Amino acid sequence: MRRVMSAWSDSAARWVARRRIRGAWCVGVLALLLAAAGCDREGGAGAEVAGEVRQSLDEPLRPALLATDAVAGRALVEEYLRRPAALRYQAEFVLGCLDQRAKNYAAAKAHFEQALAQAPDYHAPWHFLGFANYYLGEVQAARHAFEEHLESSPEEGESWFGLGLADLDLGRVADAERDFRKSIECNEALRAADPAQRSRAREISKARVRLSDVLVAQADLAGAREQLEQASRLWPSQVETWFKLSQVLERLGDAAAAEQARQTYLQLKAGQPASPGEDS
Repeated sequence: MRRVMSAWSDSAARWVARRRIRGAWCVGVLALLLAAAGCDREGGAGAEVAGEVRQSLDEPLRPALLATDAVAGRALVEEYLRRPAALRYQAEFVLGCLDQRAKNYAAAKAHFEQALAQAPDYHAPWHFLGFANYYLGEVQAARHAFEEHLESSPEEGESWFGLGLADLDLGRVADAERDFRKSIECNEALRAADPAQRSRAREISKARVRLSDVLVAQADLAGAREQLEQASRLWPSQVETWFKLSQVLERLGDAAAAEQARQTYLQLKAGQPASPGEDS
């Protein structure tokens, strides 16, 4: 994304980039953690690495994974590890998630790598290792981790999203377009299965915003406008969407709509209430 951001003003691009990192773990993170850890699938009794690697999170580790306080979460992991049948690779994974939520990406990476060293066939750490690597600036390593996770979980939209971020940073624009479209497709499938049609709305919105970056780089401003307008309906309070939409509309010559989007952007940036929408 850093290359594509040059399409926007430098000051706004820096502000958007900071928002991206600060907000990465604030959007549906607990549900995504549980899903990526296999907590939404059936799992039997715990098994050590010598036997079959368990993908679903061991039930006693769930409170630690969901802990909002990192210190309390680590204490729960330490308590869990005193169990005779504790799955140490899963404990490492949970410790990594706690550090990742605290934006301690180097420590998180170490835990995820340790989990994979103990259980190479354990799938969940690859997804989160991808984001840890990405935030540490290790983009090629991030790309590898997301690809590894998608080998086992090809319908995980957030791994496609992470792969898209890495591909965009690496200048693989065509690959990034594929990745973001696949992310939208996978998350839209989950959304369609939700009776309330609210599942993963923000994740879809984020992917549409990133897809708009690709389309701007390809000089497809009409396509970028479409993606940003859809993103704004899904997540009306996402500030970055309105800024980018205002820029695209201005370049398309729609001055009135550009000014309206710009005013929404300024209001949201100032902390005023969001317009009514799907996240209200």
